[in-house]
Amino acid sequence: MPQKPQYLKNAPHEVKKADRFYRSKYWQNRRAWYLRHHPACARCGQAATAVDHFDGNRENNSLDNYQSLCHRCHSRKTYQHDGAFGRIKNPEQKETDEMSGENNGVSITPSDTTTFNPPLRSIYCGGTGDIAAVMNGGQAVTFKAVPTGTRLEFFFQAVKATGTTATNLVGLY
Repeated sequence: MPQKPQYLKNAPHEVKKADRFYRSKYWQNRRAWYLRHHPACARCGQAATAVDHFDGNRENNSLDNYQSLCHRCHSRKTYQHDGAFGRIKNPEQKETDEMSGENNGVSITPSDTTTFNPPLRSIYCGGTGDIAAVMNGGQAVTFKAVPTGTRLEFFFQAVKATGTTATNLVGLY
C-alpha cells in the first residue's frame, strides 16, 4: 500500500497550529499596524488586505519578512509558494515562478522605454543616488538619495533613465 509522504503526515495538527497563530491577538495587532503603514499591495499596487510572511514561516515575525498583499495576490502566492490553503508545503518541491525568492539577478541599465517582464521583486543600489522607478501598479516614484547597499523591497516595472542618478543597480526576481 502506498505510504503518505512524510510532509503530509501531520497536516491536520499543523493546520490547527497555524489557525491559532493567525487568530491570536498578537498577530491581529501586528497585522493591523502593518497594514496601516503599508496599505498597498506590494505586487499589484491595489489596496492590501493581508500581511504575508516572505519566507512562509509564521515564526519569523521580523518586519522585513512581511509584505502587504491584496486578496488575489496573497492567494496566488500562497498557492505557488506555501503549499496552498492549509496544506503543508512539500519541501522537495522546487519553486519555479518568477517571484520564487531564488534571487535571480539582473544588472539594470536605466531606460525610459524598457520595462521588466516579469516585474522585479527588489532593487539593490550599488552607488548612492536617486532612483526613478515605475511600481508594479503603474505609479511613478523617485527614491531620493538612496544609500549604497540599500535593497528596495517592492515590485518594479521599470527604472527610468530620466531622474536616476544611482549607479550599479541590480534587480532581483
